[in-house]
Amino acid sequence: MISPSCCRVLLGLSLMASVAPRVVSQTPDTIVTPGWSPIGTELNRMKLSSRIRLQTTTTGRQEGRLFFRTADSVGLRRPEGEVHLPLLAVDSLWIRRHYMGTGFLVGALVGAAAYVLITSSEEDSEIPELDNLAGGLFWAGSVALGTVVGRLIPRWKRVHPN
Repeated sequence: MISPSCCRVLLGLSLMASVAPRVVSQTPDTIVTPGWSPIGTELNRMKLSSRIRLQTTTTGRQEGRLFFRTADSVGLRRPEGEVHLPLLAVDSLWIRRHYMGTGFLVGALVGAAAYVLITSSEEDSEIPELDNLAGGLFWAGSVALGTVVGRLIPRWKRVHPN
């Protein structure tokens, strides 16, 4: 049997463990691949089929899925058809991301608050383990829900120019 104070400590440690990778995993300055332009290097880091948005001097804003990249051009697949663009004409590059990490953290915090409220109620329940189980299930459910909702909310991140 796990005591409520032990559960709270484990919950706090799990929250700290979920935040630590974001703090530690900071990226170094951009390193340009030899023979590639800075924007070509950014495109090289992306996987094919990534949703990207390009602002070009010749055709304006272009949005679609990345389907090829070379040292001097890029290809986008759009519902209207494929577009081939020279990299020299590209002013800015954006990639579509999501808020999954933020949703996870919000869900974890809301679930942790609910867990504390459920397990520290003034009423003496006949089965305290049931309160711990209910609080833990509520916490896990709110983490899952926050993660799913964060995955569904898109955001655009500019990767060039930084």
